[in-house]
Amino acid sequence: MDPKAILLILGIVLVFVIISTFIPNAPITIPQDLSYSLEAGSDSITIGTHVDAKAKTSGADVKTITLEFGGEKVIQECNSRNCLFEKTFIPKTPGAYTLKMTIALSNGSVEKSSKRINVFDSQKRCTGSIAFNQCSSQKPLYCENGSFVGKCSICGCNDGYYCSNETCLPEAKKVEITSLKYAEKVLAGKEFSIIIEVTSEAGFVSGAKYKTKISLDNDIAENEFVISEVGNTQSWAINKLSLPAGTHSILIEVFSINETENLAATYSKENAIESLVSAPPIGIPQIQSIFAEGDDAVITWSGVSNSSGYKLYKSTVSKEIYTAYRLYSSFDANTTTTVIQGLSSGTHAFVIRAVDLFGNDGDYSEPKTVVIG
Repeated sequence: MDPKAILLILGIVLVFVIISTFIPNAPITIPQDLSYSLEAGSDSITIGTHVDAKAKTSGADVKTITLEFGGEKVIQECNSRNCLFEKTFIPKTPGAYTLKMTIALSNGSVEKSSKRINVFDSQKRCTGSIAFNQCSSQKPLYCENGSFVGKCSICGCNDGYYCSNETCLPEAKKVEITSLKYAEKVLAGKEFSIIIEVTSEAGFVSGAKYKTKISLDNDIAENEFVISEVGNTQSWAINKLSLPAGTHSILIEVFSINETENLAATYSKENAIESLVSAPPIGIPQIQSIFAEGDDAVITWSGVSNSSGYKLYKSTVSKEIYTAYRLYSSFDANTTTTVIQGLSSGTHAFVIRAVDLFGNDGDYSEPKTVVIG
């Protein structure tokens, strides 16, 4: 080789060495084919949720990858052109965190990346955005592990309800006995009924419970009633009562059933009911007058004592063949006249009989007829 050419090459090398010696911090270019990624799932999580960090590089020689999160720092050696570093972090307090990644290349250069992650309180919720361990506005619903349960011991109850076994039950209000219906005379051993009418100024709530206790001397009958229709008045029938012969006093007690049973109203009367061995005979009413007004008939009959009502029968046969008569209408004990309307042309016959205090029918009256048209 030409000595001059050799000297030229040596001179160029010498210059490069001199420049390298006096400029040691000259920038180093990062390879253009380096690629990397940093993944960590959602950027908004709650306390107790893992942060699964994943760092990946390719296309350049990487010496180490460093991951930092919440004061924790971990380093993984790579020494390869393709690196994967996975690390799980668990945030312990709510706040704004930064997941940092530092890539150290084998040529001495460094590349950094970061990802912001917000950590919130562990406020899991039920339907309607009600947080765990919180009460709904619909008492007594309580958010427990993602589902609503009844917990009136914590959430309480709405007005008009009380707490029982973690359930809100309608409250039974104080009442007054405003009316009683019962027969003052009954047959010994025969069933009869007592109807109680009670009133509540505060109003009855559907589902509220009450109990009645009826004492007829030594005989006691208890019944429980559940309110099904709201309002201020309720009527309760106590059936299948019976008494031995004699005169009996009556005591009626009404209890409201809430957390405890409370006496709400009472009624008492001495010698209220007479129980008879046999029914006294009932008198026979008679039709006193009957006349036509157009196609109507006006009928009046005589009343009888110890009657609970009357039954009027009609037939087109005027003879005393009572099987030919059919019940036309019934009347209470205080009614002794009526108007039969819209009769057809022809002769119509009527008889009447009384009903005693025990529901027994008396004998028929003499038939009376009226001619229409």
